[in-house]
Amino acid sequence: LLDATAAAQQLEPLTEAGSLAVLDASDPSARRVKKQLTKMDKLAVAASVARAKAEGWRDAPELSLVTPLLAAATRKEGTFFAFLSSDWRKAKALVKSNYSGPEEAKVTQALSLLHDRLETAAKLSEAQESLRDELNLADEDSLDECRALLDECWNNAQGLRPAQRDLLALISQDPKAGQVVMQLAADASLLGRVDTELASLLVDYHEQQPADLLALVQRLSEEADACDAYVDDLAQLKGLDAKVLTTLRNVELPFEALSVAVIDETIRSRLRILRKASKFDAQTLSRALTSLTELAEEGRRLNGDWAMNVCAEGFHAHLARASEPMTKTSQEEKDWRRAYTRGRKTLEREFEKTRAYRSVRELFASEAGPVLRDLRPVWLMSPLSVADALPLAETLFDVVIFDEASQIPLEDAIPTINRATQMIVVGDEMQLPPTKFFSGKSNAQDAEDEDDSVPDVVQFDLNADSFLTRASAALPSTMLAWHYRSKHESLIGFCNRAFYGGELKTIPTPSGLVARPAITVNNTQPLTIEPNAVFDRPISHHRLINSPYESQRNTGEAEYIAELVRRLMQDERQPTLGIVAFSQAQQAEIESALQRLANEDAAFRNQLELEEEREEDGQFVGLFVKNLENVQGDERDIVILSVCYGPNSKGRMIMNFGPINQNGGHKRLNVIFSRAKQNMVVVTSIKPEQITNTYNEGANALRQYLQYSSSVSQGDTESMLAALNEYGDSPSALDMTTSAQALQQQIKEALTRKGYDVASNYGQSDLRCHLAVRANPSAAYRLAILIDDNSHYAIPDIETRYAGSATLLQAFGWQVEFVLGKDWYQDKEATVARLCAHLEANPEANPVH
Repeated sequence: LLDATAAAQQLEPLTEAGSLAVLDASDPSARRVKKQLTKMDKLAVAASVARAKAEGWRDAPELSLVTPLLAAATRKEGTFFAFLSSDWRKAKALVKSNYSGPEEAKVTQALSLLHDRLETAAKLSEAQESLRDELNLADEDSLDECRALLDECWNNAQGLRPAQRDLLALISQDPKAGQVVMQLAADASLLGRVDTELASLLVDYHEQQPADLLALVQRLSEEADACDAYVDDLAQLKGLDAKVLTTLRNVELPFEALSVAVIDETIRSRLRILRKASKFDAQTLSRALTSLTELAEEGRRLNGDWAMNVCAEGFHAHLARASEPMTKTSQEEKDWRRAYTRGRKTLEREFEKTRAYRSVRELFASEAGPVLRDLRPVWLMSPLSVADALPLAETLFDVVIFDEASQIPLEDAIPTINRATQMIVVGDEMQLPPTKFFSGKSNAQDAEDEDDSVPDVVQFDLNADSFLTRASAALPSTMLAWHYRSKHESLIGFCNRAFYGGELKTIPTPSGLVARPAITVNNTQPLTIEPNAVFDRPISHHRLINSPYESQRNTGEAEYIAELVRRLMQDERQPTLGIVAFSQAQQAEIESALQRLANEDAAFRNQLELEEEREEDGQFVGLFVKNLENVQGDERDIVILSVCYGPNSKGRMIMNFGPINQNGGHKRLNVIFSRAKQNMVVVTSIKPEQITNTYNEGANALRQYLQYSSSVSQGDTESMLAALNEYGDSPSALDMTTSAQALQQQIKEALTRKGYDVASNYGQSDLRCHLAVRANPSAAYRLAILIDDNSHYAIPDIETRYAGSATLLQAFGWQVEFVLGKDWYQDKEATVARLCAHLEANPEANPVH
């Protein structure tokens, strides 16, 4: 409150509310407000404590409904006839459905925590409303801001000059005049165009006598309506530099032109001061980025070498320590040296043996254990192997890492946990739980369905307890969101939106979707299948006609897939192949179709045998034929999915999709839909709209995926997005400021004028290209342009900021260029020329003339 500008800014909320008298610490209204604030603080603390104690409660009803339930629980819990009370039953149901606190907590205890939380929250809300009424504040006014203002006024009231206190008192008496005084005081000098005398009084009011100030306030009160026109403009000028205000008063230019001039001069002055920033441009950044990438790669190599050297040095240091003389050492040190020496000799004898080896458990439990861990500090084992081969000792390892924890039963993980002092659990909750299932014939088979077309229902408890579910509930977690398997975003796009809520970070693909005809196959006619129908589309949707579903099998789909496999094996690109069916029966049918085709074609038989044993870099990547229960963990370049289900020979279709219809069936679909690295082939005998039981989560996901795959196969982007939007709105656009959006649009327009096709914010997740450039709408994108917007500088790590996104994009075939806002500001033509030169250096990205 030491100048008019600060006063205008801080008194405005209370001035508008007509409550300025409370600013005086000695006023009765101020004393009442202080008491209310003290009460509100106590209630806030109580509400915070109650909320923390009741954190196990999720959704909760109103206080009026909880109170009678708590009373009933207090009376009935523990009594023999409690179940006869409806309120007691409601209380138990409420706790069971909405409370996730300690399992041993009683109903009365849980409801008491909820009641305390709701009651303290209600009292706090009542106190806040009472304070708002006291201050005449509207609902949208901030209590925190008003409280800060009150504290400052009460604390500084003794330090005000007499004239300032008089002005405050006058404003309190006439709030309407006070509002105008405080708002005009933000920059009274601008009123020189209107009334020089008035401006002078407002600027120098602290030097005026109270009588003069009273006359000023009265005059402003009379002319308040005339001053209202200036209030909004003046509010925008608060805090401006004096030179800027002088320019606004004396230079006859539009406000927009003056704004540009001010910004331009500010940028130039900063660049004159920061010489290094002035010389830094995108080309310098590109050279630094190349060097950074090379250094980062070298750093990773050195880091690996360092880790191995540390282990080797530790082993040699222990050997040297054990070989030192025993004189002048403690008994504990002597014992260690003797034990280590005996352990080393034990291992040496074991290495010399040709038979009758000691087990690993024996060696670990003996004096050879420390030596063995020095030689091999990292062990790769399954939980069952750990329990079988290693002794039960907590100090056996420093840390144990569980991978694919969704597949590990809790009872298998516990023995491994007890062999280390720290653990790291890695897993995906949207994958299948530990595989323990049995099959049983469905009782839902219709009596009229004589062809046995209803599939066996696989009873697989997808709510089964796994080590991952327990760990995720008890331990802090970090999401490993980057997805690298899919070489095209559309391969994982559906799973990302439908099963992961769009939280996966995927990498934009240079090859966009291209409009292509639908693939429709009539099974009564000779098959004409071209491999390019698969290779040219990330997802190809093959719709079969006249391929009935009989006896849990679809022979038409099986024969079509066998022929498709033969054509793909003959292609020179030699992709790795995998086939997935929804049931064991269809898996067997596909295997039979492949065998029949192999019996007819000797060349294909030889190819098939080689493909089934194919290895690359020592890893098996051969053809597999699996069902949805055992395909988890596998991946191939091309994955062929046989939907199998469909109408029978009578045209009748039953909405029974086996395990997909069961609880958690969407997890099975997630596993199947995310196996392909390059191409996904969907072979189906049904149209999406033929699946009508959309109330079932699994069936609805299958319907939406069939629609999605058909749209992607035909390059229909709008229909593809419609299928994705079933699971929520499209991911939000990049968080860009107005200036960054303007820069993006200007670059896009400049490149479009040069003949290029340019897309903005290209991508489906957080990693997007601000601009993606290609020669024409039918070509693949080649250049990714990244802009240094606010989100760019919000990344604190320099390597991640510059090398992270660029390196990932380059790994997927992009060429990357940064455009700095400073470069565009200084020389737009040079920046456009640099981008065009980069594009012209790539023959595939030449513009169409």
